[in-house]
Amino acid sequence: MLTPEYLQKITEASEYLISQLREDIVSLMTERFIARMKRGEKFEITPANKILADTLMAAGIVYQDIIQIIKNCSGESDRIVREAFRDAGGKADKYEQKIYEKVGLPPDNSMSPAVKRIINRNYKATNGEMQNITRSTALEAQKTFIETCSQSLFAIQTGAKSLSQAYLDGIKKIVKEGGTVEYESGRHDTIETATLRALRTGLCQTSAEITIERAGEMDYDLILVSAHLGARVNPLDKVADHAGWQGRVYSISGKTDGYEKLEDATGYPSNPLGLCGYNCRHNITIFIPGISKNPYIDKKGNLLIDTDENRKKYEDEQKARRMERAIRNAKIKKAALQTAYDNAEGDEKEKIGQELKQAKERLQKQNKAYREFMDENDMKPLDYRVKVAARDIENKTLEGDVLKNLDETKEIRYLGRIDKSLYKCITEDIVTDEVIITPERIQHIIDRRGKEFYELYGDEFTNIIKNPDYIFKDKENTALVCKEFAKDDKYINLVLRLVVSTDNPDFKNSIITAVGESGKRFQQRLRNNKPLYKRE
Repeated sequence: MLTPEYLQKITEASEYLISQLREDIVSLMTERFIARMKRGEKFEITPANKILADTLMAAGIVYQDIIQIIKNCSGESDRIVREAFRDAGGKADKYEQKIYEKVGLPPDNSMSPAVKRIINRNYKATNGEMQNITRSTALEAQKTFIETCSQSLFAIQTGAKSLSQAYLDGIKKIVKEGGTVEYESGRHDTIETATLRALRTGLCQTSAEITIERAGEMDYDLILVSAHLGARVNPLDKVADHAGWQGRVYSISGKTDGYEKLEDATGYPSNPLGLCGYNCRHNITIFIPGISKNPYIDKKGNLLIDTDENRKKYEDEQKARRMERAIRNAKIKKAALQTAYDNAEGDEKEKIGQELKQAKERLQKQNKAYREFMDENDMKPLDYRVKVAARDIENKTLEGDVLKNLDETKEIRYLGRIDKSLYKCITEDIVTDEVIITPERIQHIIDRRGKEFYELYGDEFTNIIKNPDYIFKDKENTALVCKEFAKDDKYINLVLRLVVSTDNPDFKNSIITAVGESGKRFQQRLRNNKPLYKRE
């Protein structure tokens, strides 16, 4: 049985990786949009763009740059999904094998062919669905880009909008629609929402199918459904009301007296709104009367989870998820505006700069409100967090050992991807473009620079490493990455350790520390040290 906490942990790495993909796509679209608007001509599909459009129709990708972005992400995404299924499948199978011991049978420590088929089949199906999501996102990106350019240029040519207003409206459209998935029903989801739903559902269903397979092998008919505080509440639909059926024992076949049929009560496996359906964090295990115990009920058979407490927890978690989505969207908007500001000129640059300043202030307020809400309700914040599963796997096949329990994983903040060409001034031997910062380094920065410094500039770390104003050499394979914040008369400098071929291949480029310098102090640095890179 996979716990709700486990299902939350094991999917977070994929969610935040895909969230970064969305930010990269939106930033790329913004940069191309600004470049197109500078030319000021009516948008047409030129021969060069026609080639890319043909490529889109054939392979489902918008432009060559977006192809590369998706390729950069897909390798790591495939690895995360593959390892997640191996870990979840192995964990579920080992849990059910303990049932053998409870009934006096010797445990079967090997993974049966049937269980291997279940894991392989569901992994391939989920991975295929996630690839379809990225292809759909690329198609939507192309469509949004063409619409945005066409509408903006038409508005300028007809005098309906000023150039600066067309810039800002176009950026808002790209932020809203870029990196989304459109379903046949016409509904849109962000790419991270769609991928998280696919992965969590796939893992949950894999575990449940393994349990059903093991129950059939041992000729058992009863199943215990897990329970957790904050289960979904829906008084209008019995199956969708997870709080109503959680923590109970059901009959798989419906033929065991005194027990409701599993499918009738929970919808499993046919109803996607029920058990192991969309975003469900419940799971099942074999139940043997007289041997197994139901830990979710009291001696009178009443569910231990209070109904009102569960509803409050559910509503609090829903509000927290909305706040997290709003913060992610605000970060993407800020990144898009930063890209636009870096590429714009003249009056338009000034107007975008004003909008960028307001976006940063709104994001700071949203982060503050989110932290206060989580503290008030005794909930653990999830922003900035990526759980990376242990990678020291001796045997990569399904027959080998599963990954370590995710309780042993480390929490890091994923900062995104750098343009390696910018950092070749430090070393040519850069093996990855991904950048992280560990909790220990975050605490180090807070201890030395203060909590206010990190809260004010921590959100800017991704922007600094992606769009540096200067790069100096620090120590071997280490860069001092600097960016000006003119409104504060300050430069923020990050020490970035780059991973080279002689390092552990599992390492990522990482932030070692951060420091702020006044404009005057930084000018002194420039007089005393020659930068290896300077933004033109």
